[in-house]
Amino acid sequence: MNLPVRSRGFTWMEVGLLVTISALVVALVKINRESSLIICTDEQRVWADLNTLKVSLDLYQRSTGDYPTAAQGFQALVSEPEAKPNGWRKMFEAVPNDPWGNPYVYERPGKKHPDSYDIYSAGKDGQLGTPDDIWPK
Repeated sequence: MNLPVRSRGFTWMEVGLLVTISALVVALVKINRESSLIICTDEQRVWADLNTLKVSLDLYQRSTGDYPTAAQGFQALVSEPEAKPNGWRKMFEAVPNDPWGNPYVYERPGKKHPDSYDIYSAGKDGQLGTPDDIWPK
């Protein structure tokens, strides 16, 4: 009894099509998963920026012996202060702004941390002291 050719199994064309469709599905899932990791909220970007600034200020303090003055602010991380402290080095090309285009706030001494400094964002409204201000965690 001879079976028709079609009932013996899949053709190479069918196998190729199945592999191609499977690869496309895997690629779409992978792209979707990776893109969701890359996309972050404005608030998450602020926290990341503030943590980066905090680490940079702590490195500045360790290398020079003190934090920048309130007048120097974040600019001390970009260009030499007038009275260059020993151990100073450039840490940024430019100080980042928050996602809404406003500069991050540096206060020394800080209101919340009178022994060191405060850094935060004025939030989406750009107004200091409002409920949408964002402080580092």
